[in-house]
Amino acid sequence: MEETPDRGNQLMENYVTNKELVKSLINKIEKLDRRLQETERIITKYNGLREKMMEQKTKINNESAEISKLKKKITRLETEKETKGALTVFITNQLGWIIAFVTLLYYIFG
Repeated sequence: MEETPDRGNQLMENYVTNKELVKSLINKIEKLDRRLQETERIITKYNGLREKMMEQKTKINNESAEISKLKKKITRLETEKETKGALTVFITNQLGWIIAFVTLLYYIFG
């Protein structure tokens, strides 16, 4: 089975040379390298966003704790105000009786 010159030329056209093959592989490797760099950039950006999110979460937790402390303080101050107000009302309402009692004691023992 001897190849005819036309058939040999046709076979040579179907095959790529080593130089073309290496060039093609280099192009594909460069393309893959660019894609890997882009992926690395995206992952770095994601990690940075995730870190910022965790910082914000910590900050929110700290502020929530501070808000809870302030709510307790407000409640305590309101309770103190109500207590003082109730004591003032009691004394004001009973002041006449207190003065009368003190005056009575003065006249009895004085």
